[in-house]
Amino acid sequence: MQIFRLRTYMFCTAMLAVVLACGFSAHAQDNTSDQPLFLRYPTIPHFSVITADGKTFTEKDLKKNIPTLIFLFSVDCEHCHHETEDIVQHIKQFKGTQILMVTHFPVNDMIQYTHDYHLDQYPKIITVATDEKRWLLSFYRLHFFPGLYIYNSRQELVYHAEGTRPADTLLHYLKP
Repeated sequence: MQIFRLRTYMFCTAMLAVVLACGFSAHAQDNTSDQPLFLRYPTIPHFSVITADGKTFTEKDLKKNIPTLIFLFSVDCEHCHHETEDIVQHIKQFKGTQILMVTHFPVNDMIQYTHDYHLDQYPKIITVATDEKRWLLSFYRLHFFPGLYIYNSRQELVYHAEGTRPADTLLHYLKP
């Protein structure tokens, strides 16, 4: 009788271990699907946004072989205004990089923001666009503005943050 109980106990223990192992394995696989797309696919995404002149701008329009900052902003976000001011104050140091500033606000609001900060004076560095479909907000799963995503010259993600960051921090990660 004791042998039967011992075998039953060992069998139940082994089955419990198998069930737990399968459960943890399945849970571990689910965790990757919980990651935002930009972490699962850490290269510059395919996108389509509209510039101030009404033209479509896609990832194919980005300059090749130079670091890129994708800066997601809201025209009514104070932190975004501060980040923009900091970048403009250090604009000479951003030479050799490209900054794509994207808002989800309508074109007219984006144009006003561009004029307020004279961003159109830096066409070799800064492109400002609107993504009214909010595709990039979804891709990056942005919770707080601004969203800052830095890609190296091979278009690989090297840094990301939500909220303001000093220009020095951005420049550090934008080094070729």
